[in-house]
Amino acid sequence: MSEDTNHIASAEFQHLHLKEKKGTEGGACLSGRCTTNYDTITCSYRYQGREAARSHLDIYNNENIPCIAHLDNETGQEAPRIIAAFSKRGTRRNIAVNGKVDVEVVDEKGNVIENEKIDIMKDIIRDKKGNPVQWRTDVPKTIDKETKKERNYKIFNKNEVYVEYKKYWFLNFTIASVPWPNQVHHVLNHSSLYKAISAFKNIPDVVAQGLLKELYNINHKNNAIILPTKEKDTRITGLPTHGSHLSYSNRILKEVNKALSGYKKINANHKPGHQKPDPISVEKQLKKISEKWYNKIIDTVTSNKKLSKNKEVIKINDIK
Repeated sequence: MSEDTNHIASAEFQHLHLKEKKGTEGGACLSGRCTTNYDTITCSYRYQGREAARSHLDIYNNENIPCIAHLDNETGQEAPRIIAAFSKRGTRRNIAVNGKVDVEVVDEKGNVIENEKIDIMKDIIRDKKGNPVQWRTDVPKTIDKETKKERNYKIFNKNEVYVEYKKYWFLNFTIASVPWPNQVHHVLNHSSLYKAISAFKNIPDVVAQGLLKELYNINHKNNAIILPTKEKDTRITGLPTHGSHLSYSNRILKEVNKALSGYKKINANHKPGHQKPDPISVEKQLKKISEKWYNKIIDTVTSNKKLSKNKEVIKINDIK
């Protein structure tokens, strides 16, 4: 089995990976990073997460959230994106996530004498009240809703580094920073599924093929949920804060191992060079895990919203 987007090492089984381009159904995918954009395809966990949120408008559009930040608000909001950075010498520089520009200081011969990361976004982007705002820069290319053209850009000079950025118009939850910093969480996470399948040393491809043939899609909306990355937004939405979740992943792994336990004897009896055994049906068990833990996540909403300011919020890694 491969950890890339081909899902399985054997080329003859790559056709089992199905990426449907309309709607949430009909896909077959085992990679949680098959695509990270918001395209309307079954492999896009970001798109699937947004569709899943429509079933929980009582959370994403609750009374404490202004209408402009609602999921179904089609007006959208402006967000800037850095396009490029230039040194005094006019050389294009790469942009890192969160607006940090990697700047090289060179001598007269062009030799690099110093590397520096300058956090420019918080200095050049301000809200209507004049307060600095820091935005993520890993956003999809977008055009103006009305003119259908890219929005105007400006050049900013900071510490002898020129930063070019444009403002784009984004619908809520089609970018990781609008309307609030968010990430889409795989309820049954990819690493746990991969570890569980890989544990069957003799037949990992059989397990993977079986799931793909059953049209199992790890990115399906029933396994994807939009979560805040900041505690302040957890207190407003009630949703657990997303972040590293090793303990959570280990709990999921135990349940996935149990769901795939029917393969233990098959794996032990298979001898290299012999004909591969037929896969068994396990898709329903995995879906039950997603349903169970999805409900656990939703169940934290009431508790998080009732917390006093001096109490720590419930994070995804806290859920048991």
